[in-house]
Amino acid sequence: MGSTLLDEEAAYGYYIDKCVKKLESLDIEVSSDSYKKKMVEYAHKSLDPIRATWHYFALTEPRPLWTNEGVSLYPETIDALEKLSQNY
Repeated sequence: MGSTLLDEEAAYGYYIDKCVKKLESLDIEVSSDSYKKKMVEYAHKSLDPIRATWHYFALTEPRPLWTNEGVSLYPETIDALEKLSQNY
């Protein structure tokens, strides 16, 4: 649904910050920008960017869980769903 109805851009920002803070607590230095670039790199390779990026930086440590913090509807989502519901 994220690529169709939900805007997850802010949620990815929150998640990246959470991962970077966890890595810092493990004495692994990484910037939010470099973490994001690695996620994009793995996404372009059709890998799961959340898991692959975490494993790149901290293979044996449990990764922070994804939450829906920051997820929002695209502005046109409600109108699109209302139009679609007229046909069902």
